[in-house]
Amino acid sequence: MPKEKTVTINLTPPPLQRLLEYVVEKYGVLQENCGIHGGVASITRCSKCHWESYAPGGSYQYSCYNYRCVYLIRYLATQVVQIADLIAEHVLSSIDEQPLISAFSFGGGPGVEALALIDQLRNCDGEYDLAFVNVDYEQSWKPIYRDLTQTLVKWINNVKLASRFLTIDVTTDFSGGRNSSDVVFLSWILSEVNKDDQLRVLRKAHKLARADGYILIIDRTEEDLFSNIFDALTKIKTYTLIEYNPTYEKNCGLDFPESSRDFGPKYTCRAAYLVLKKV
Repeated sequence: MPKEKTVTINLTPPPLQRLLEYVVEKYGVLQENCGIHGGVASITRCSKCHWESYAPGGSYQYSCYNYRCVYLIRYLATQVVQIADLIAEHVLSSIDEQPLISAFSFGGGPGVEALALIDQLRNCDGEYDLAFVNVDYEQSWKPIYRDLTQTLVKWINNVKLASRFLTIDVTTDFSGGRNSSDVVFLSWILSEVNKDDQLRVLRKAHKLARADGYILIIDRTEEDLFSNIFDALTKIKTYTLIEYNPTYEKNCGLDFPESSRDFGPKYTCRAAYLVLKKV
């Protein structure tokens, strides 16, 4: 008789799926009282508040715990997958043979870029020490950033993470590791600052990137925004344009738990992106 073939079935979900389930379980429990308008909080009320803040004339309320929770359940998974896709396509092959990788994120909040990079490195053959710096003016993201990055990295065997969260306004002249970062992320941040500050932030990102390092910009699909960005880049000059995509949309491919439905989770998110390589 022919020898029976042994088939191994991996029943453990991929790390990003596990992280999504962890986020929904932990951050799907809202605080009892509304931190913005007062009164009793609810998923319906908090989700409506979050949605209205993204409308024209609205303002983000990340200082509110419930607001942050709604964002995490609604957008985190999709935005992580978006960034991971760009890393895989444009950056990974240039860094996957380095044992030490350095990355920097402007306005990284809960750690979207760090999570995306960690997830992509798990697909590589090497073992990595990842030094990640996350800069955001909103101090309240710090414990969530630490929680999510440390939770994800413990499920991944080939990445050791050394991370810092700096509470800084990205438009200020803060000190950083000049010419040291393999990849610098500017995600959903340039649309939040004026034209002069866009140039200031882009110059800072360029200084932080090492020679042949990458700068990844992902933001709103607004022609005026990226017209301003390209105008600012004419003053920097020493870079190579790798790719510009004015409309990018990708399904995250993850299964949202049933308990997340009332939060209105986003399976896709439209964005524009720009990939630069420092000369």
